Amino acid sequence: FHQGHFPSPGLGHCMLSVLRAPAPLASISRAAIRPVMTAAAAAMTEEESFLFDLNGFLVVRGVFTAEEVAAANAAVDAHAAEELKARGAAALRNAKSGTPMAASGPRMDMGGMLWWQADQSKLFRDMLTHPRLVPYYRALCGEGYRMDHQPLLVAQ
Repeated sequence: FHQGHFPSPGLGHCMLSVLRAPAPLASISRAAIRPVMTAAAAAMTEEESFLFDLNGFLVVRGVFTAEEVAAANAAVDAHAAEELKARGAAALRNAKSGTPMAASGPRMDMGGMLWWQADQSKLFRDMLTHPRLVPYYRALCGEGYRMDHQPLLVAQ
């Protein structure tokens, strides 16, 4: 939402970047899972699937209202001074220099937004079950996905 994540604060885009789920347990047959995965994957267009495979993230446009984006930006601003951390490790530099995803300074990131006070954490919590986003989570991670670490806000 913040510091260049969205081209315009009123657009309300959401950038998804997730790791694909590991292969199913040996006790579960792929044939039993395939119909669920196929139905979930239908939520993504071929272009979205291609862009996710190419870039490692997907921008889903028009998910949030201008008011929701403003509230999220205000929450980030309230915590940025204390919680936004600079990460300069070379291993975090995975964008080719001179491309739109490259940055000159360190990566800045912040976690913990799920545990902020209720009025500041609500939108971040709602993202986990947002009806526009859940089909993408299922398509990318499979049915029964779970969060194994907290969400992370990345700024440049």
